[in-house]
Amino acid sequence: MRFIGYLENQSLAEQLGLLLRAQGIQNLVEADEDRRWSIWIIAEDDTARARQLLTDFQSDPNSPIFQLPPVLSASTQSPTTPPTTPPPPSRNAASRRPRPSPSFDPRGLPDSLPWVTLVVVLVCAVVAVLTSLGSRSELIRWLQISEFPYRLGAPAALFLPEVRHGQLWRLLSPAILHFGWPHILFNLWAFWDLGNLIERRGGPNRLLGLIVGLALISNFGQYLAAGPRFGGMSGVIYGLLGYAWMMGRYRPEAGIGVHPQSVVMMLVWFVICLSGALGVPVANAAHGFGLVAGIFWGRIAARFS
Repeated sequence: MRFIGYLENQSLAEQLGLLLRAQGIQNLVEADEDRRWSIWIIAEDDTARARQLLTDFQSDPNSPIFQLPPVLSASTQSPTTPPTTPPPPSRNAASRRPRPSPSFDPRGLPDSLPWVTLVVVLVCAVVAVLTSLGSRSELIRWLQISEFPYRLGAPAALFLPEVRHGQLWRLLSPAILHFGWPHILFNLWAFWDLGNLIERRGGPNRLLGLIVGLALISNFGQYLAAGPRFGGMSGVIYGLLGYAWMMGRYRPEAGIGVHPQSVVMMLVWFVICLSGALGVPVANAAHGFGLVAGIFWGRIAARFS
């Protein structure tokens, strides 16, 4: 489900919802806490076409091309009022009829293949195969942030010694490590959903910058909090969630947003992991650092972009 924008007027929002359904685009129109009406698209493939229709509709909602057909608008008429019959078209009516906007064509850049998202998913899958999902410790040792734990007050020589000797990939590589099928499947599903959205609407460079920055922050935070033995995309995923959450709330016209139910679900999962109810080690510090970094990043981006 994808958020595409707001309308201030309830009747216009409902009219747009009917128009979208007439175009074969399933959607949801709902009120939010700011007394605005948010428009959500069910299928991601319809997002670009629906967003363009919203933009055209906002510019001139009274245009003849946006008037509802009788079948759709019948529910808004009084049962005792017979429907009005339009006058027969004149000879030149076809020449005056508004032509469909060419921007309705969904084959534009926003629907191109999300290369950054795809490459990251493939890299995680390949690493999962090569490490047997955490069973081959010799390769995992080269991908962990360090082989030596560090605590504040410990000798400086123990602080990321491999990185300080040139193994810079270790700052990022823990994000592509996964341990077990549930771990990798859930992470890649969530990453594909969020990464695909941000890359299509913000571009590959923005997504790549977010991945690198959030991986650095979440990996470093987890290393300081609990040591070097961790892995997974969860810190990046929670960072992307926080970024999209803030962008959708404070800059909805950018087209990057998540449904409030998705935010609640991810936050509930965060608390479950934090409680230890899963019975397995979880990189909770990476989740927290990533989420906070994503929220700040998204708020700043919404403010100054």
